Amino acid sequence: MSLRPETRETLDGYWADWLGCEPAALSGSGVTVVASRWPSERRVRCLFRGDATVAVAPETGVEAVRARADALADVDGRDPAGLRSALALDGGRVTLGPQFVGYLDEATLAGQRAGDGEFETRPLERRDARALSRLRVACPHEEWAERVGGFDVDGHEVIHGRFADGRLVAVAAAGADDAVAGIGVVTHPDHRGRGHGRTVVASVSRELLARGLVPEYRAHETWTGSLALARGVGFERYGTYVALDPGRTVGTDGEGETGTPYTTI
Repeated sequence: MSLRPETRETLDGYWADWLGCEPAALSGSGVTVVASRWPSERRVRCLFRGDATVAVAPETGVEAVRARADALADVDGRDPAGLRSALALDGGRVTLGPQFVGYLDEATLAGQRAGDGEFETRPLERRDARALSRLRVACPHEEWAERVGGFDVDGHEVIHGRFADGRLVAVAAAGADDAVAGIGVVTHPDHRGRGHGRTVVASVSRELLARGLVPEYRAHETWTGSLALARGVGFERYGTYVALDPGRTVGTDGEGETGTPYTTI
């Protein structure tokens, strides 16, 4: 099954607003380059979707990126080195991604059981605060902070847990303030590889869909386990998203000479 047409329309509108392009740029082919809406932004951000690529550049760098459009059209977004080369940003660095960006709706969501034997999956409540704290301590700090660190049982977010013999072993959470809701998930290090993450992500996704929201799942393109989780739940690839910091003006010779309009990146 594939995402419903109305879901795709919602997503195209969401990304067009985020990137600052027309929705048609996301469903056609070729490269579209637009200026960032944030004057202080230094990054070059790209969304690769099928045959379409949308690149967002600082205003002073737009023409330089457009000049590289042919090279950019041939790049696999999952290849950071190829992307840097296409943009003549060999000295730059990737600051985000490359990320798998996936979505699901009622047509693609795989069936999951909330309870099976010694396992239970349900929304977390205030009474679960201590269990959530224990899981946080058991998980790597950076991993927790990046994936679910901003969520709390006392907040307005959607947060579900997976329990094994009464012990919280996995948690998934998502904000609920936008039409598209990004999901983060963490599983206890001693309980990984058993499908707990997939089950709790599916549980959160069902609630988000019931609220009229589109669940979003992102993962680095090299995280095979996380990508398998996404496929198992029913997330369909929308595209690959990556952001780069040029690091210096493109075309400099090391003495500060400027060779392209990337002057203020």
